[in-house]
Amino acid sequence: MQKKVAGTIIYNDQQGSHFLVKHSTNGYNFYQLPVRAGHSPLASVLWDLRYTIGIDVDQLRLYDSIMAELDDEKVAVFVFDHLAVDGQVRAKFDRQGLEFVLASELHELFTSVRVSETMPFTNLSKLNSNKGLTCILILDNIYLVAASTAVKQLAASTYIVSFQIVVSE
Repeated sequence: MQKKVAGTIIYNDQQGSHFLVKHSTNGYNFYQLPVRAGHSPLASVLWDLRYTIGIDVDQLRLYDSIMAELDDEKVAVFVFDHLAVDGQVRAKFDRQGLEFVLASELHELFTSVRVSETMPFTNLSKLNSNKGLTCILILDNIYLVAASTAVKQLAASTYIVSFQIVVSE
């Protein structure tokens, strides 16, 4: 079986946070594709976004990455942001069956993604010295996407974290 990788792009506007997803009969899914021979999972996603979909990947910034269980298979999921989304970009994604959907409409997707045996995507938080802390929480159908703007380590397990929070209802 060929290894898979998944990706999404976060796009924010006055309506809230949107995620790039694919709609199927079972609901929404992250964009999934096979890892290309001789490429890393990240390089495979970027290659596909550039050459299959046709977007300018130089605009993208890697917002987060996780290992998740999608359809009973462990898959690297890459989350990007900073893409300028207009009608032309939307049309390119639409030709591949992809669309930007408000986070508030993706509750089922977020709760179905497993990042470990016991922790669902809704409780995800990651900390590393380069990117800081990122977290997606779902509370009473209000989606909070938080990304730290600064992390300062005070001691071995004590940190001061400053957040930028995006709220989508």
